[in-house]
Amino acid sequence: MTEVLELRQQNKRRRYLLGVLLAYIGVAEQLLTQDGVESLQDVFKVHQPHEKTPAGRKLNTLTLGAPPVSLRTYYNSAERVILGGLLRIGYPNAAPHATQSWTQHRREFELVCEMSPGERAALADALWGEALALEEQESRTGEERVIRPFEYVIRHFPNTQSGEPAGSVLQGLAYAYYRADSPNVTLRIQRVGSGSARIGATGDVDGWIGDTLELSVEVKDMEISLDDTHQFNQFVKHLSRWPNCTAVAFAQSFSDEAIEWLTERDILAFDRGRMENNVAYWDLPKQRLAVQEFLFYLAVVQQHPKLIQRFKSFCQEAGIRLDQSFTLKAANAGIDSEASEV
Repeated sequence: MTEVLELRQQNKRRRYLLGVLLAYIGVAEQLLTQDGVESLQDVFKVHQPHEKTPAGRKLNTLTLGAPPVSLRTYYNSAERVILGGLLRIGYPNAAPHATQSWTQHRREFELVCEMSPGERAALADALWGEALALEEQESRTGEERVIRPFEYVIRHFPNTQSGEPAGSVLQGLAYAYYRADSPNVTLRIQRVGSGSARIGATGDVDGWIGDTLELSVEVKDMEISLDDTHQFNQFVKHLSRWPNCTAVAFAQSFSDEAIEWLTERDILAFDRGRMENNVAYWDLPKQRLAVQEFLFYLAVVQQHPKLIQRFKSFCQEAGIRLDQSFTLKAANAGIDSEASEV
């Protein structure tokens, strides 16, 4: 063991040798177990290194015994633990070079095979200490997990309440979602109940590129069954002028028959559950933007004081600050964190 560590010290600039030596211990243990012995002198006289794979390709790594025991297999495991498990960024990602260099370290492998099982365990412990001493990737586990704010709003902010404009919450969510998700279009939005036909709009939320309608969202604050699909007749009629427009029906829910009816007319069925699933993949700045745009809709477009105050109170209780800084104060429903002031 002392000789192996001395050879290791002589080659300390070869950082990958740490993984090679750990892999040597694994290869030796498996090879000696197959031979039914605990130690072996002159291992390379007993086991000639394989030169080719069963398919006839040249081997560049140490492979011994039958069934074959491969250095690369054990080295990959060692590297995976050091880099992926311990996050030791001071260790090189160089498996091919490391395992091809075994011919320069034949003596170390011979010594490992000559050791008793206890000596190999002691060597492994010493090498493990060297691995732990490597530079570690900076951890951010002590930081508070920042709330995914728009995902939280979609999941928890209650729908339109008594005394509020019917459909205003869903329409605001639709606007905020596409404002963040489709920055390439210019959105046209109005209060609920404005009447799309009266103002020349196709849907409740229209997205334009120049003079071309590219996106249109019709919002219905209800559960849509097949009997309710007539609610979209006017929407379908307007869409006939824009065959390449992405058309979306946004509602509380849809029956399978209603989805089929909409699909036949090239309209996508969208509800809060599907919106939440999509938003879960968004990065934090994008979610923050959507929350700000939802507030914009409530405060500037809809302009309903009771609804605005309800949303602000909701955000305050949840720990969502509406100045682009968000923390989670009272987490639930799978979004877990602790509160802190940013």
